[in-house]
Amino acid sequence: TLVNVVLGLWVAVSRFALGFSQNEPDKRSNLAVGIALVLVALLSRWKDEVFEALAVPICFWLFFSGFVLGFRTFACPANNVLMALVVIGAAVSGNNLRSPGVPAPTV
Repeated sequence: TLVNVVLGLWVAVSRFALGFSQNEPDKRSNLAVGIALVLVALLSRWKDEVFEALAVPICFWLFFSGFVLGFRTFACPANNVLMALVVIGAAVSGNNLRSPGVPAPTV
C-alpha cells in the first residue's frame, strides 16, 4: 500500500516537479488522478478487492489523458504512460487482483 501511495503522490506532483505543467487541463487531470490513486491505496486497506481494482480504470485515463487533453512535449505523455503501467503493475501484484490459484509471493 505504501508503494501505491508514493506512486499516487508522484502522479499528482509530476507535472510540477518535471516542469511541463503548461497545459492547464492536463495538469489538473494528473493532480486528480494522483489524489484518486492515493485514496484507492488507502481505502484498499479497508476493502481490498473493491478498491484495489479501481486503480486499473483510473490508470487507463492516466494512460490516455496526455493524448486526449493534448500535450506540448513528449515528456508529458511519456511520464503518464510509464506511471500508468507501473501503477497497474503494482495493483496487479497485490493479492486481490491475482488469479485465485496463484499464491502470493513470499518475502
